[in-house]
Amino acid sequence: MRKAKDRLGVLYGQIMGFQTDLSECINQSLTVEAFETKWKQMLHTYKLENNRHLKLMFSTASQWIPAYFKDIFLADMSTSQRSESMNAAMRMWFGSHTSIFNFVIQFEKITRGIFDKESEEDLRTTNQIHSLWSDDQLEEQARDVYTRNVFMIFKDNLKRASGYNIEMLENDKLYLVKSQKYRTSYKVCVDRSNMKVECECKGFERVGLFCSHALKVMQSIGMNTLPSHYILKR
Repeated sequence: MRKAKDRLGVLYGQIMGFQTDLSECINQSLTVEAFETKWKQMLHTYKLENNRHLKLMFSTASQWIPAYFKDIFLADMSTSQRSESMNAAMRMWFGSHTSIFNFVIQFEKITRGIFDKESEEDLRTTNQIHSLWSDDQLEEQARDVYTRNVFMIFKDNLKRASGYNIEMLENDKLYLVKSQKYRTSYKVCVDRSNMKVECECKGFERVGLFCSHALKVMQSIGMNTLPSHYILKR
């Protein structure tokens, strides 16, 4: 797989536009079906149907293409990031000759360290008043319910929401959020009776925070409070 990815560098230099289209196919496909359709179109456009490196990459797509993980909570980490983080921790504390007893002792140390860091983050959040980017009630509530680091991510999403336009597709139920800068758009479904907002990018499902597209719709329809079922506990 690594050799297949390394080979892409050669194709980038040989085929104009291929790198851009490949990146869009991988990162902008919202569904598995959309990815597979774009992939086939891309191979046809650049006459790469028989490229064995791309065939290998496609055969393992379910392991690394974002569209396959849209409904899985990953805390905004890629599969490689999670693997690398765990491997680094294991290499630091454990060796091939570590006994079961020492494994349990070291694992408890790692767990306590994680809890200590969370406690420090809670303390900093409690003792510091974080600045607001806007007068939006959603941002003010987010500052009160999220830790410092999570609030900063939320605030960034709120800022990005200003870069979208909104179009209502179905009265009070379905909206199309269009980027002002890029050729991207996202459908957002709203169920007011149950206080639900769902974006097809699956940002909340993956990260646990409202994406900028959902926030744009919430602002537009006057939903000024974060529903309690969208505020996740650690």
